[in-house]
Amino acid sequence: MADRAWYEIVRDVLKQHNVSLVPYVPDNVLRPLIDLLHEDPFFTAFSVAREEEGLGIAAGAWMAGTRAILLMQTSGFATLANQLASLSVPFQIPTMMIVSERGTPFATAGFARMVQRAGKEAKLAIKLHPHMLRHACGYALANKGHDTRSLQAYLGHKNIQHTVRYTELAPTRFRDFWRK
Repeated sequence: MADRAWYEIVRDVLKQHNVSLVPYVPDNVLRPLIDLLHEDPFFTAFSVAREEEGLGIAAGAWMAGTRAILLMQTSGFATLANQLASLSVPFQIPTMMIVSERGTPFATAGFARMVQRAGKEAKLAIKLHPHMLRHACGYALANKGHDTRSLQAYLGHKNIQHTVRYTELAPTRFRDFWRK
């Protein structure tokens, strides 16, 4: 497995999770993945003019029962804050993206800057940090009723007390507890 290229691993993971629709904004870093997806009949990969267009297509695909992922550069991701805040978030549409950093390999610091720019663009009152995405995921899964042990395993927590905080703030998960 170590001999495989990153884009082959990504292709295989997308297939494994039945993510077949791939709108993308052309990008040199992602080019090997894009080319590989075009060669594989499992995928429907196509170029879009703008990131917002790709996001709309991916959201529509999800509503129709098809999993999609949007490929783009960080400069394009920074333009998506309003679309994410007005489409993906309120309608709870999962939005999968692979984002390269302005034509260079993606780095942790670049991702942090990208998340902070998105928060500013969305006019959020707080400064965003990438770890907040992890917390948002934990709360969302707890609110959907996933059990605490599964949540612990998914988030990689060694201590269950780090996971319990997500379920403590999800009182609605027990609303119909005795009716099942």
